[in-house]
Amino acid sequence: MLFSAQIRIVLLCSLLPAWAVAAPIAAPGETQLRSDLLLLSDSGVINIPISAWPIAFGDVSLALSETDVQSLGVPVRAAYDRVKQRLRFELNTSTMHVQASASGSFNPRTIRSFENTPREEGEARAAQWCGDGRPCDMQTFLRLLNGNDNAGANVDPEDEPGNQLGGIDIRWTLLRQVPVALYMQWIAEDTRKTGAQLHLWMQQVGVEYWGMIGDVSHRTHFEVTNSSCHKGALGEGSARPNCAYEHHFFQTGYRYNGRALGFSGDGDTLVLLDGFNAGTILGS
Repeated sequence: MLFSAQIRIVLLCSLLPAWAVAAPIAAPGETQLRSDLLLLSDSGVINIPISAWPIAFGDVSLALSETDVQSLGVPVRAAYDRVKQRLRFELNTSTMHVQASASGSFNPRTIRSFENTPREEGEARAAQWCGDGRPCDMQTFLRLLNGNDNAGANVDPEDEPGNQLGGIDIRWTLLRQVPVALYMQWIAEDTRKTGAQLHLWMQQVGVEYWGMIGDVSHRTHFEVTNSSCHKGALGEGSARPNCAYEHHFFQTGYRYNGRALGFSGDGDTLVLLDGFNAGTILGS
């Protein structure tokens, strides 16, 4: 993923280090859990946004609370059982843990077309503000929030409040009988001085296919990601190097400990990825 719209701060601590600690959210990178949730969503079992991670386990539990288990096919039932088992641990109130959470997100909207095929559309925006030697007052924050941060266009260069990225992501599942989904994400550096503010685009497109191979359920995907910034209203123009995740104010860019807070390949990278995830009906 080029960019995640959700920002969560979660503090977990345990009275004894040997005790298990349950987490209120499903973290990115859990491939089996992600595959199971996608299968449940694609099969119509749950109807919650799943394109923006992390995902709250409480939302998943609520979405599964009225499921007619007997109507589920074998692979879907296996995914359901795995997710329910995980929820029993994560939401176990007898587990000793203390947690605090603050979050802000642009949650995708679930939209149904005329043929009742589910599609998720999300809008994402992130900003860098404040920091060493940078103004941190409320007026600067409001300029950032209102989008007045394009030097030379709607703010003087010396008053530029920070750095922003924004864009859209779409995931479209075909008919229920066709186990295929298409997805895309377009993320732009908010740097244009005239016209539309979103201008220099990073792009990602992919296709997913799922089903059964014998007693094994699988989810296979092919994905193309180009993290070079491309000019134009939709990134149809030429590439501009040394742009993605960079900024003249913030010398380390949109990164933490040297790693981009988005696409793991960082900027100016073209990646073709083929992935396969499998799980038996008895477990992962």
